[in-house]
This record gives sequence, C-alpha cells and structure tokens, in this order.
Amino acid sequence: MGGKVILIEPFVSPLSYLPYKLFHHEETSWKFKEITPRNFIGSMNPAFGDQGVSRFLIRELLKDRLEFFPHVYFSTKYLSPFSFFATGGVSNPFQTSIRTIEILFKIEKLIPVSLLKFLASRVIISIQK
Repeated sequence: MGGKVILIEPFVSPLSYLPYKLFHHEETSWKFKEITPRNFIGSMNPAFGDQGVSRFLIRELLKDRLEFFPHVYFSTKYLSPFSFFATGGVSNPFQTSIRTIEILFKIEKLIPVSLLKFLASRVIISIQK
C-alpha cells in the first residue's frame, strides 16, 4: 500500500534567519534543540514552535531513511525567500501592496533552484511510499 505526506514548514536559511528572529514570536534556531524522535513526546510546550523544526525533520529523515524506511521516497523543495514575509508570514504582518508582492513573486521565479536552500523561508517536505 502506498501513501504520501506533504509538509509545508518554515525554513531557517541564512537569508530568513534574521526576519524570523526579529519579526516572529516563535523561537528561531539553526538547530532544533537536539530533541530526537525517541524523547520528543512531552519535552516541550506543543503550542510554542521552533522555526528550526524543518531542519531537524530533514536531517533525521535523511539520516534514518535507508535504515528504517528503505522503500520511502523523500524530497524537499525550498521556496519563498521574500514573498512569505511580505504576505504576512510574521507575527505582526507588514502592510505590503499587491504590486510589491507580484514583483517579489517574479523575482523569486528567477532564482536558481540551487540557491533556494540558502535563501528560502519555507520548505515543502514530501514523503511517499
């Protein structure tokens, strides 16, 4: 039997670190507090997130995928270096005009995929069997 899980998560890149740190109420880190799948339950307040969760998920999935899930396909797609913050992705959303957002979308389409990991503010994690 097959299935697919798609997660759309915040992503802390070198570019998005500062906007997340300054303008978002949740914790922002490069690394998710060293919590492992074995001790995750009950270790923190579930209502208070950490923007480093996506990095943790990607690292742990890549590390353990072959050992525990050999028939699972895992992929990531990085996106929204600028538009996420301009369209309200922070605790106190900016007043951004539609024209500015349209320009940001056009600029983002020009960014090579190879650079998005260093610029992105969001990541799509796809897990498929």
